[in-house]
Amino acid sequence: MPHDDCTPPPGGDGTGGTALSIRLGPSADEVRGALAELRRKWQALQLSDDMARRAELVLAEALNNVVEHAQRDTPDGVIELDMRISAGGMIFRIRDDGVAMPAERLPKGRLPDMGTQTDALPEGGFGWFLIHAMSDGLKYCRRPAGNCLCIHILDRLAAG
Repeated sequence: MPHDDCTPPPGGDGTGGTALSIRLGPSADEVRGALAELRRKWQALQLSDDMARRAELVLAEALNNVVEHAQRDTPDGVIELDMRISAGGMIFRIRDDGVAMPAERLPKGRLPDMGTQTDALPEGGFGWFLIHAMSDGLKYCRRPAGNCLCIHILDRLAAG
């Protein structure tokens, strides 16, 4: 279902899918507001709790990464979130006009080294691990206008 060009499939246009687009600024408050809007939409559509919770966690991590890294020095930056829902799951496309990911590639999603001392545990480094573990497909591309990340979330309960 993910598309190679980082574009979600059609939806909300009579094809049986539901579409939603949200435009937000690069702040934690804007991310919280977008997630609250998505939760309301998912509840109205009666999506499975499993799929909605995984999608919210993945989107929270991904959008906060955009705010904290890609848009860190761009207070007037723009983040666009497009969602398509169909019978088997959801696809999200996050676009921003910020800084590219290192080497213009997705991070691997490995856990940070935990060591053995509890007082030396890392404070960060878990986000990409969670994004990889909780999603069913990821695609990143750098375009002249900025970054594009597509995230696929399957309805695992319906598929299993």
